Amino acid sequence: MLNRIIIASLIVILSLSVASGFLTSLNPCSQCHRNISETCSFNQTSSSAVLPPQLSESATLITLPIDISGSGLNREYRINELTVTLTSVNGKITIQNTKQTWNNLYPGGKILFSSTITGIEEGTDTLIFTLSALNTHQYSTFSDSYTYDVDIVFKGVNTQKPAVEPSTRSLYLSEEQTTFQLFIQQDIHNLTLSSSDNIILEPTAIETLYKGDHVDVTVTVVSKKALEENLTITWSESSETQQLQLLVSFAPPPLEKINYYSLIGRILGILSLCLLIASIGLSGIHKKIRTYVNKVLAPKKRSRIHCYLSGILLFLSIIHGLLLLLGPYADFLTKSEIILGYITVISMGIVSINGTFRTIIINKTGSNLWRKIHGYCSYFALMLCIIHACLIGTEFAIIRSIF
Repeated sequence: MLNRIIIASLIVILSLSVASGFLTSLNPCSQCHRNISETCSFNQTSSSAVLPPQLSESATLITLPIDISGSGLNREYRINELTVTLTSVNGKITIQNTKQTWNNLYPGGKILFSSTITGIEEGTDTLIFTLSALNTHQYSTFSDSYTYDVDIVFKGVNTQKPAVEPSTRSLYLSEEQTTFQLFIQQDIHNLTLSSSDNIILEPTAIETLYKGDHVDVTVTVVSKKALEENLTITWSESSETQQLQLLVSFAPPPLEKINYYSLIGRILGILSLCLLIASIGLSGIHKKIRTYVNKVLAPKKRSRIHCYLSGILLFLSIIHGLLLLLGPYADFLTKSEIILGYITVISMGIVSINGTFRTIIINKTGSNLWRKIHGYCSYFALMLCIIHACLIGTEFAIIRSIF
């Protein structure tokens, strides 16, 4: 019977987890936390956007900023991974870098997705930007897309790359230091890198570089405040001076605000689950477990410990629920995952009453019925407790991410 209950619990967990995994939103945090707002979206109206409606030649830069914004945030709510993909619908536009990924991003800065069009064919085409991101807290999924039409008025292909090609067109720093690369496509002289006093670059100048070389550039942010600044790269090529710019965006980690309601409530929730498992193990309901435990503890002592654990468990479960319902889940009293918590406490209450008035109930109903009620309600409470924890518990987010 115990094995069947465990299998049924796993099936329910898998079903609910898979169903919830298809949900995408610009602000999925608001589904569980009304006071938390976090979004990842394209900003095509930004002054940094480079989206030419017409193309007359290739080697054209395409740039689209991504805003990561939010409020009510702490360290748990950063973006674990953000990926942007650019595709050509009609295939008339050849794109140099169609996919870019960023990691460990704090809201408050700007990312520039930049790519170069290296080949075109006369006609019309549609470019589609697609965004997907993953939050580290509840493993929530963000998504956005932007589509625009391009009129190609000149047929031609120019695959010549610039003499200096950076590994990225924008640097989003959540830490104070990072590194990117410069790839040298042709022989150049007098390479210099410059920015404001808020940023330290290493190296800042190289006299001569040859085709095939690469340069590791270390960027260190001196300022402790959020900033958006350009990093300028200049070099001489065939007696001509060339220049390109990279956007450096720094969003320092926000100060973590400790929510003691949430912290204590979560600790009590995990403790309640552990005590529930221990209480069932000491209850003597399952014959094989009872036989093993009786070898370690005398039956009377085992039963006494079981009763103490059950009382403490019920008390801690009620405090756990009250703390979280008064804190982060105050606006979600009827959310399905929380209703599972209510039913779990009710089931444990029935088990406690059944155990407290054991003699009276056995005299009226018999020991077999009493044992069945006590056992089934205990297993039912354990099953609901596990499902409740897996669906909403912060410490069980890794389980939700798997499905």
